[in-house]
Order: sequence, then structure tokens, then C-alpha cells
Amino acid sequence: MTIFYVLSGQGQRLGITFHGDDAVHRHYARGQGQILMLAHMGSFEMLRGLGHDWGELRLRILMDRAAGAKMNTVLERINPALSEMLIDTSESDVDRILRVREALGRGEIVCLMGDRCLPGERYTHCDFLGARAAFPLSPWLLAAMMRVPVVMGLGLYRGDNRYTLHFEELS
Repeated sequence: MTIFYVLSGQGQRLGITFHGDDAVHRHYARGQGQILMLAHMGSFEMLRGLGHDWGELRLRILMDRAAGAKMNTVLERINPALSEMLIDTSESDVDRILRVREALGRGEIVCLMGDRCLPGERYTHCDFLGARAAFPLSPWLLAAMMRVPVVMGLGLYRGDNRYTLHFEELS
């Protein structure tokens, strides 16, 4: 239920604690586009909603519209402006890259998931929580190609309508 508060512009009803969001605001104030790397841990939707709540920050979210069609329909009924934030990953590679480049060129924040590899995608292995795990290289290659910083963002639910949003500059 708490996510509906954020997505409908009522985030003030929640207890939200921020850590490290100064990096996001610093790059944005300079007019510098950035990649906000997210994970399938915590609440991606919380961060998506806050992009709308933050007001001045313009977010673009890389997402396969078809994969989340039902959820996107519900969320867009709550807040139609969320639809404008999406860059559909099912678009052709060239169209998608051009839209990302344009957004970054306008100083916007491009959000993407960086914790799962797609079939055929280049990846690297890292030690993670005591085991070897594969992580995609494409977010890092995209950031290097576009010459923009990467900031990690995690939205963690703490219970009782409380969230902690962590941000850390990675490059």
C-alpha cells in the first residue's frame, strides 16, 4: 500500500530516510546526465515514484514494457506521468541508445537494473555475499560510452510505512 502513496504524489505520508542522495543532486545541479543503477532488491517502484515526487529531477527508466505490462497499467492509472518516464528496452538497439543519449544530454537521470544478465549479454563475475555471481557489463559500457557517472540506488522497506533510500556514487 505504501508504494501507492508515493506514486500518487503523497510520499509525505511515509517516513523516508535518504543516504547519499547528495551525489545525485550534485550531478543534476551541474546539468550532467547520470546513470542510476538499481537492483531487484528493495523497492524499485519507490525510487520510480520519488523521481516524480522530487519534482525537479527528471528520470528516465529503462524497462521492458511488455514484461511488466499489467503492473505498468495499474501504476499509470494511479499516475499517468509515470508513462512518460519509460524508455522501452524492447525498442531497437539504435532507437533505445539514441533515446538514452538524448536524455543524458539533457542532464536527465537514466535508471536501469544492473544486477541480472540477459541471455547473450556480456558479463563479469564478482565475489558477492560469499559466492561468485555474474553481473552485466552493459550498464558500465553504456556509462563509459556516454561519459556519465554511475550512482547506485536502493530503496529498502523498513516496515511500518518507513523506507531507507541509499545512494552511492560508483564512478
